[in-house]
Amino acid sequence: MSFVTDVPNRFDKASASEFARSAPTRVLAALALGLQWLVARLPWAVQRGAGALAGRIAARVASRRSTIVDENLATAFPDWSQSRRDALRNRHFRELGIGIAQVGMAWWAGDRRLARLVDIEGLEHLPTGPDAPATLLVSGHFTTLDLCARAISLYAPVDLVHRALGEPAADAVTRWRRGRFAARLVDKRPARAIVASQRERRTVWNALDQADPTSGAVEAPFFGRPALTNTTASRLAGRHGACVLPVCCVRTPDGRFRVRIEPPLEGFGHDVTADASRLNAIVEQHARATPEQYFWIHRRFKRERSSAA
Repeated sequence: MSFVTDVPNRFDKASASEFARSAPTRVLAALALGLQWLVARLPWAVQRGAGALAGRIAARVASRRSTIVDENLATAFPDWSQSRRDALRNRHFRELGIGIAQVGMAWWAGDRRLARLVDIEGLEHLPTGPDAPATLLVSGHFTTLDLCARAISLYAPVDLVHRALGEPAADAVTRWRRGRFAARLVDKRPARAIVASQRERRTVWNALDQADPTSGAVEAPFFGRPALTNTTASRLAGRHGACVLPVCCVRTPDGRFRVRIEPPLEGFGHDVTADASRLNAIVEQHARATPEQYFWIHRRFKRERSSAA
């Protein structure tokens, strides 16, 4: 059985089957997809405005997520005043709303339209040629997640690591649309799917700052606190000689997107704990530069809180 999945730019039989099995939600999913397609055809400035409004509404009604954001910000910025953290929370929800519109752009916009909005630097760091090693592009979870992968795919073929969603209809649609721009979708679980792509010396993009306690993760400092950290990049570099390049993608105030591919990490892959600390420091640097665009709605410090309890 193959764990590496090529996904064409259409619904294949497996995707259609998954979509059909979730009858209670498939109509809503189809309506949401149609709405997203319509919104993606609007001018980008209009999309940003609509997304910002949706984010402000979400900040008021999504109390559970708002609480998680507050907890994360209190842990990451303990020296900030409460009013300053509240202001960042509100900006973060605004960016989350815009992020939904950005997913629509990543999924539906044509290459020319998207290229006009993207500034990319560091392409010279990507290994090329027949003897090029496997390449792993790593980033944190930011609100520009899908758009980052799509932007890089405009310039180089990239395999995209996909984590299956809990809702079959949503997962089928996500695979379908991501498969439009990914050279190949790679199942995040089991991990040997990523290994298979690396053995073929392909370029794989993955956001690695979120970790499962059962996945061989380690604790490493993040914003001065221990946080469970993924070790996939370290293990691939150590065992398969993968070239690991950090990537950062942010939305600039004028609505454009800046993608930066950083130089390969030297001496990476010998110590998983040291490597985890190194990657966390890079993601933290990126997050401090644009804190409102980092994914604070995820329980980033969950291990620390469970230990304290």
